[in-house]
Amino acid sequence: MAAADVLPGSTTGTINVWGGTKDGKDGYIDYGNKSSNLIPPIEIAITAQDVRKLPTLPTHPKNGYELVKSPTQLTASNFLNSDTEENEKLVKSVYFEECRRLVEQTAKPALAIPVSFRIRQDPGDKPTESLKIKVGNSGGGGNPRPIAHLDRDPTTVITVIKDVMGEEKAEEMLKKYSRWAQINVWRPIENVAQRWPLMFMNHDGIPDWNYQEHTGRIFNINDPRVEKRGAIAYDVLAKEDPRYVYHYASNMSPDEVWVFSSFDSDPRMALPHGAFWDENTPASAPPRRSIEVRSLVFWE
Repeated sequence: MAAADVLPGSTTGTINVWGGTKDGKDGYIDYGNKSSNLIPPIEIAITAQDVRKLPTLPTHPKNGYELVKSPTQLTASNFLNSDTEENEKLVKSVYFEECRRLVEQTAKPALAIPVSFRIRQDPGDKPTESLKIKVGNSGGGGNPRPIAHLDRDPTTVITVIKDVMGEEKAEEMLKKYSRWAQINVWRPIENVAQRWPLMFMNHDGIPDWNYQEHTGRIFNINDPRVEKRGAIAYDVLAKEDPRYVYHYASNMSPDEVWVFSSFDSDPRMALPHGAFWDENTPASAPPRRSIEVRSLVFWE
């Protein structure tokens, strides 16, 4: 995929990115004593291109992300009430199977294993300075995550694979397959997604893009979010780079999904992403609700 000029149908908005640390080291937040070395995230202005207006739509095999028409058997109520035993079972059986097939059809791996899901709900208007002060809270609950990030990196994804498969099986899988990824299937629930649309940072214009130089790490100490999201040694935030091209899909319906690599052992396919504030959001736009299912994926 090649970075494109700004096209008609683009919109303007803001997204937060890595702000750095006070001591130049990896970031940390100690939730126990409320200490941190972080500099608050930087809010940057972006122009996001609507992929519906691009001459060629991105595909997962070529670009690491793809917009797919894919209705689901489940209802909005099943998703929004997935904290009940009955609906959680439906999500983890019926919907996980739908996502597994979708990932296999779209990304064409040898194996796809859905492992977790997250419901996110828009809490209200654009956040204020509180986001910058409480960066550790962004994405820790069920709100849209308005900061550019990757879900994993080459170190933390190994932890997930071992947690899901056990250490011995994980070692076997990592030797057997040449490439692995975490692929997310992201779907709006109930409403068209106009508020806080999901945005991708296309880095085709950064030929040497890599995790080490283009992301910052925030280590989480005494993290109270472990119960909800599992143990994650550190969060991975995207650093600003003027060579990024920003993509989103306007007016996504609940019958559409994004299929994208939120981590990929092939760095070209790894997509920094996040919910961005679209300055052209209609005042009447309904709250954004969404579900994302994360799968471990392997290629020969």
